[in-house]
Amino acid sequence: MALRGSPGASGFGHRRLRSGPQWWGRRLPSSAHLLIGGALLEAAAGLPLLLAPASAASLFTAEPPAAPALGRARLLGAALLALALACGHASLAPTAAPAIAIAWIDGAYNLLASCVLLLAAALPPVRRPAAVAGARLHGLLAAAQLTAHLNRSCAAPL
Repeated sequence: MALRGSPGASGFGHRRLRSGPQWWGRRLPSSAHLLIGGALLEAAAGLPLLLAPASAASLFTAEPPAAPALGRARLLGAALLALALACGHASLAPTAAPAIAIAWIDGAYNLLASCVLLLAAALPPVRRPAAVAGARLHGLLAAAQLTAHLNRSCAAPL
């Protein structure tokens, strides 16, 4: 049995190139993969905010949050879980119009979350490493998602 890239695999002795959008020489993940990754990360952030908002908020603030802030943190956790469920369901049919809309919404959320976390990192009562790490993660997800969507919209026939 010939392995991919071995002389007997394709008869020409060279690797077959993968098709798909490229960015800096690397193959971009598909929209379905980005939706699944976003769903997993948002669920991982939403569950602690919903179940233990004080502990989750203490990662970003120096002092314990007040009671109204705990309610808002639980609401944010529920919203993140709803977005995670929507992204997970959209990954089943990533080319359908509702799935594309959810993917754009998830990309916009990640872009805005990155900006908010960068702003929060500049304010004094915030622990900077956690906020900066969150901003970087959301920024990378936003860049990957929006690049995938723009590549798909540019490749689509008019």
